[in-house]
Amino acid sequence: MTTTSTRTVPPYRSGLHPARAGFGRLLRAEWAKFWTVRIWVAVLAITAVVVVVVCELGASGSTVGGGPPVVLGPGARSSTTPSGSSTGR
Repeated sequence: MTTTSTRTVPPYRSGLHPARAGFGRLLRAEWAKFWTVRIWVAVLAITAVVVVVVCELGASGSTVGGGPPVVLGPGARSSTTPSGSSTGR
C-alpha cells in the first residue's frame, strides 16, 4: 500500500505594501482608463450628438403660441387676453 501525503500550499501574498485605497485614487484611475480607451471617447461624442438630435426633433413639433382661450364658466371671462398675457383678475 502506498501512502500519499497532501501538502497544503499557503495562499499567495504580495511582498509589496498595499497602497492606501481611497475614492480619489479610484476616481483618478477610472478617469485615466476612460480617456485612454479611444472607443469610449467616440461613444461619448456620438451619445451627445444623439441627445441633441432627439431634443431638436422633440422641440420641432411643439408650438409656443397659445391655444384657444379658456372659458371659466357660463358668463365668465376668458383667463387670458388675445395677446396671451394674463388679465390678473
